[in-house]
Amino acid sequence: MPASGLSPIKQPGHASGSKDAGRGDTQSNLKETATWTDPASQIWSTHVQKYADPRSYHLERSHLAAKPVLGVTSFVPKNLVNHLMTNKKDAAIGVKYRTGDAITNMEGVLHHFVTPFVPILMHGDYAFKGGHSIAGFGTNKAGKQKARVVIMSGLVQQDFENKEVVYEFAKLTHGPIQGVPLVDDMIVPNAHSKANPEYRGGYDMMLKRHAIYHLAAKRVLPGMSEVASYLCLTIDQAIRHIEKLILDATATKEKLALTDVFLVLGSGPTKTYLSLELLAGIAEHQMLNEFRVLEHMVGPEQGYVYTWDPASIFAANLHPTLLNRLTILGVRKAVPECPPRTLKAFAFNDYADPKATQLLSEMFKQAPHTRHVLVVPKFKLFPPPGLTYDSYIHPDAAQAVLVVRNNSDAFGQNIESEHAGGSMDGS
Repeated sequence: MPASGLSPIKQPGHASGSKDAGRGDTQSNLKETATWTDPASQIWSTHVQKYADPRSYHLERSHLAAKPVLGVTSFVPKNLVNHLMTNKKDAAIGVKYRTGDAITNMEGVLHHFVTPFVPILMHGDYAFKGGHSIAGFGTNKAGKQKARVVIMSGLVQQDFENKEVVYEFAKLTHGPIQGVPLVDDMIVPNAHSKANPEYRGGYDMMLKRHAIYHLAAKRVLPGMSEVASYLCLTIDQAIRHIEKLILDATATKEKLALTDVFLVLGSGPTKTYLSLELLAGIAEHQMLNEFRVLEHMVGPEQGYVYTWDPASIFAANLHPTLLNRLTILGVRKAVPECPPRTLKAFAFNDYADPKATQLLSEMFKQAPHTRHVLVVPKFKLFPPPGLTYDSYIHPDAAQAVLVVRNNSDAFGQNIESEHAGGSMDGS
């Protein structure tokens, strides 16, 4: 399978200011711009006034912010990367492609292989207290707000919010779909051309064939009439099958890839088949992009604490536990290719799936390069009563950076515009 790349690469900056995490009220502790090496245990003072909106303040000074680093799977055409990163809607809550939009549904699928990372200042830790909220850090003696530096990953969750994106991509049709690669300098059509349904349908099929070529071992997605000779699993069967693979240290690459394994949804005339190989491929490349960027940008003497919040709204049309197992399988497949040697802890938000942390812990203990990784439920990183980050969860994590993720889809960026209680992005 193709490797992932980093673009553009910035060398990590140098931490500045005091390492006294408790005060955050001195001039030497002032932080205007986040860097890759700022430890998450440090609370900084900012220039933001007590009652000012920190989002508005930082957006007005976005030219001071660190440049993002992109984790890009090598088969994504360069022009498409630029298009995906610059032509989003201001918000896309529950909405995918609509006539006049710049990003089509199959372009949205390709966005799963393009992940931006950037160090940011957060003026509180995300907390769910009956709704999306922030556990703020208060102000310093001068009445200025305090903040923590975190690394934000913009990884796109596998999008099953409706059946227009990944569901449509992985769904088998009556006949086989042969994979065909695109040229790297492909021209991305404009929004006016894409507004034509016939044109857009042909364009999206071209993108689907491209992804199938790179994700399917046989370079083809079979038709529904062919699946009788393959392994077809229900939701429960698929979960159990993947769990066994995750913990099978002897599993071959082919078995881990779920080649010729299909998910059966529904029955009778509404029966649908999804390719688990394509879904596993998305998960693998996403985790490769995560590890490659973080391993490159974070120094081994510092390390990082990685957090994962499972899909919720994006799992509306596929069982969330199955999506979690595909994610963990993606980690399992990515580790041998890009060992996360500087990863200190992996915090999985397992409030609805306690077995997930157990699987991750056992899996990491099996691999020689990950036996050092501490796996914990995410709530232990943000314990009550304050619900703020506790770096002492790991003995070597005092200087580590904290990696958080926004949960937007491929079609809109909600971080700049969504109201504070709307989701994790708005908060």
